[in-house]
Amino acid sequence: MPINEAGQGSLHLTEKQQREAMQSIYGLGGSMSPTTNDLTYEDRVRMRRLLDDLDQKDAGGMKSFDLAKPNVPAYQYREFPFVVYDHKTGKAKQVRNHEEREAAFAAGWSIDPAPAEQPEIELTEAEREEAAAIDQKARRRK
Repeated sequence: MPINEAGQGSLHLTEKQQREAMQSIYGLGGSMSPTTNDLTYEDRVRMRRLLDDLDQKDAGGMKSFDLAKPNVPAYQYREFPFVVYDHKTGKAKQVRNHEEREAAFAAGWSIDPAPAEQPEIELTEAEREEAAAIDQKARRRK
């Protein structure tokens, strides 16, 4: 009889026969109730393995969570909104699509938050001496 037709036949098994059939499917052998004292070591090991497998299956369906740290959705890259910067005025704004971004670039906005090159400030001789004195104080051991 094919497998898919097994449940369609009229199987008249008693409850005890059904229990024994289930035990034999799980490899538990003959009648093994927890009240019997004639279990061999192998039977007890087999039962422990079966219980461990069932416990792992049950634990897999239960999810634990921490109320202090709620689940954060996984990061998904989105190109827009996009932030552009105006270095002349020091302002920033968001653009919502490709056309707005291109218009902002044409108007002089940049994607860099700071100007690319910072000009170095020229110090006078007095300022250099003052910086050297402060540097020397900072490097002294206490």
